[in-house]
Amino acid sequence: MIVREVTTKELELLGGMTIGERLKWIREQLQAMYKKGYSINSVAKDTGAISAQGLSAIETGKTSSPSAKTIQALADYYRVPHNVIFDEYYTTVNKPFKLGDVGEIEQIVAPAKPATSEYQISIVSSKKEVLNLSASLTPKQLERLMKRIKFELDMLKEEE
Repeated sequence: MIVREVTTKELELLGGMTIGERLKWIREQLQAMYKKGYSINSVAKDTGAISAQGLSAIETGKTSSPSAKTIQALADYYRVPHNVIFDEYYTTVNKPFKLGDVGEIEQIVAPAKPATSEYQISIVSSKKEVLNLSASLTPKQLERLMKRIKFELDMLKEEE
């Protein structure tokens, strides 16, 4: 599997792009690396999260604010950290990231399982309905879960 790190010069270039331009640049880099699977039509078909026309509209700037769900689906499909899609990454973190199937490679290199802790999650509604869940999670998984819960709450607020 081909993997490459974004160069400092590319990072600077990405920092000056819109979200759509960034998504297009990442998709085109992956298409060049793998030679197939990253055309607009392929991405639309494989993700099922967006139409080819919708992706084209994002990349060309006709749609300037894609939904968080769409960005998440594209970042997952492109196998890049979600935050590299957003402007804030380039004004705060601004570190090179990897393009390619990083997850599989990192698993091969570091197969050891991190320690987990048991967590109890309770949600109580105003009508005293209770949902209790327990899970054994690593600190990183707990952090991801907390971010996901916040994300889902934000999405629900947008629906109101």
